[in-house]
Amino acid sequence: MARQNNQHSSRKANSYDSDIPQTNIELNAGLAALKRGDWASAIGYLEYVCDLELHQPTLYKAQMNLAIAYIRNGEILKAKPLCQNLAESNNAKVKEWATSTIADLAERYPELFPEAQSGKEFVYYGKQVAKEYNTFFKNTLDFVAPIFSAIGEIPAVKKVGSWMVAEIDKRYPNRAADALYARQKAGEASTLLWEKGRLLWQSVTKIIERVWPKVAVWLEKKKPPNE
Repeated sequence: MARQNNQHSSRKANSYDSDIPQTNIELNAGLAALKRGDWASAIGYLEYVCDLELHQPTLYKAQMNLAIAYIRNGEILKAKPLCQNLAESNNAKVKEWATSTIADLAERYPELFPEAQSGKEFVYYGKQVAKEYNTFFKNTLDFVAPIFSAIGEIPAVKKVGSWMVAEIDKRYPNRAADALYARQKAGEASTLLWEKGRLLWQSVTKIIERVWPKVAVWLEKKKPPNE
């Protein structure tokens, strides 16, 4: 019997409709069951479509609505891997939906998403370390700034500084534009590296999730028997 107490278990989990023509009878039946709140029937129809459908857009539609049916029926552990697989999709709209749904579920059910909590802790401690370093450098700068300011007021130092600025202007007349271009390229490179690092972290996490249960079973088998 379908449970009715999880209709609002996820803010993001609303029925997903696209421009795909609904010619699949089972898909139509599953969507209709989902709209009337019959989660069990919706799951049955949509699981059938996901097992047999070959048309990729239709399959995406069935998988996304199956995840929604799982969530509304309180079967979060079934929705989780389905959403994670959809998050790897090359379809930008599907990927965005799955990523958003996973984030929402991780917030509502933190005990079922320990990897998300570990990621939050990692980010938190990273911010704390960055804050400490920023404080250290700021204090150091506050200490040495008056010293350099006093040195800069010495006439001989001022003269040398003016000469150096004039030489730099002469040799590199476009240095301001070049510096701006360099900063833009550095920003693009930083964004690219961060995205690659994030994807690598996701991949490593998924590999660990898949491999660790097998490793745990193997270690259990290798454990010497109790005397």
